[in-house]
Amino acid sequence: WEQLLFSYNNLNLKDSVVFFATDAIRRFPDEVMSYLLGGSALYELKEYNQAIDMLNAGLPYSENSRLGGNMRSLLAECYG
Repeated sequence: WEQLLFSYNNLNLKDSVVFFATDAIRRFPDEVMSYLLGGSALYELKEYNQAIDMLNAGLPYSENSRLGGNMRSLLAECYG
């Protein structure tokens, strides 16, 4: 799933990133990268409220992850 998300992200297909990140979160709710990539794509699509919801949903899973700081930083951007 991560490779699929990275591929769509690199191709700048943000709608596809959001679609597959949402599906990945449903299937694997403890995988932090799906929340981060999905939230980032939503941010770039200027869907700030949806990005905030996705990132906040992933925060509890990021506590033992190096990605927690990235998620908090992106959340700050969404609120900014």
